[in-house]
Amino acid sequence: MNDAQRTQPDAAPAAPAASPAAAAPEPAPAAVQPRAPDFAYFCLVRYGNYHFRGRFGTNDESLRRGEHVIVRSNRDLEVGTILAPSAPLGEESIVGPLLRRMTAKDRARAAELEERSRTQYWKFVEEKSAELKLALHLVNIEALFGEQKVVVHYTANGRIDFRELVHLLARRFHARIEMRQIGPRDCTRIHGGIGTCGLALCCATHLDAIEAVTIRMAKEQGQPLNPGKNCGACGKLKCCLRYELEAEALETLKRAKRSGRQ
Repeated sequence: MNDAQRTQPDAAPAAPAASPAAAAPEPAPAAVQPRAPDFAYFCLVRYGNYHFRGRFGTNDESLRRGEHVIVRSNRDLEVGTILAPSAPLGEESIVGPLLRRMTAKDRARAAELEERSRTQYWKFVEEKSAELKLALHLVNIEALFGEQKVVVHYTANGRIDFRELVHLLARRFHARIEMRQIGPRDCTRIHGGIGTCGLALCCATHLDAIEAVTIRMAKEQGQPLNPGKNCGACGKLKCCLRYELEAEALETLKRAKRSGRQ
């Protein structure tokens, strides 16, 4: 299970929390607001380093796929990319408001935050982790656009007491700190890449969540038990083995129904 530690700037460390040895996939933000009467439309938006997807309310019917926008999620202000254009908002729930298209000033600020995360923040976290003798490996540091929250993604083999580290980071970054332990699948999801099929990795594009994949799923599809063919960039069984099995089962059911009518 992922372990998250949140601390307000200059506040005393939160209650003790230990990092698990094995991390579960990153969950999508759970807080979803009910349909807001102030919005006539919604857009499907991809946002965050984990490529979350969610509906965001707007009154702008001219928003189009591929545009970069600023949204307010339950985490903070975030940069997002529109996946589907404005559509009338019915009874659907929304994650939050879509505030605006990105301006030139927004783009400069986002680029500055990304650069700061890769350099200043990264160096500081590494230095303090070494001083505190914490056996963690940094994967990614995500400074959210609203500058109210910084998420530190890491891997570790054992349990880690990072209370003191969180306190130091909160004082330095003047933001809430979330320490999130992740596994191989999530590491690959953050960094992205190209699969053996020649397309962008499913986990970094269209998958909302990463679910368990088993050898049985490969066997039922007649796939050879060859790690070189069945394992993805993360070294784990390919996610597509799961939903291709589901698609195959659905097609089998359709064929059976057609046969029953004949």
